[in-house]
Amino acid sequence: MTATGNAVLAGQREAEANKALLSGCAGPHEFRRVANGGGQGLTAQRWRCAGCGGLVNGLARLWYTNGIEHGERRAARGRAA
Repeated sequence: MTATGNAVLAGQREAEANKALLSGCAGPHEFRRVANGGGQGLTAQRWRCAGCGGLVNGLARLWYTNGIEHGERRAARGRAA
């Protein structure tokens, strides 16, 4: 296999391992900013869950946080999330 093919497979394995960490987290995730991926904006930000060690970008964290807040508002109104 070529070096590029090996890099792609390594990236895929890393992504699958990260997904397993995030999926297996007892939650809710407690994301802490760890790095900036070198660009600008939410997609360049990197956040790691203090509980499971899973890594997400800033956009994924934003949507996750919005979902948690939405669920909490619904629960406060007495409706199922």
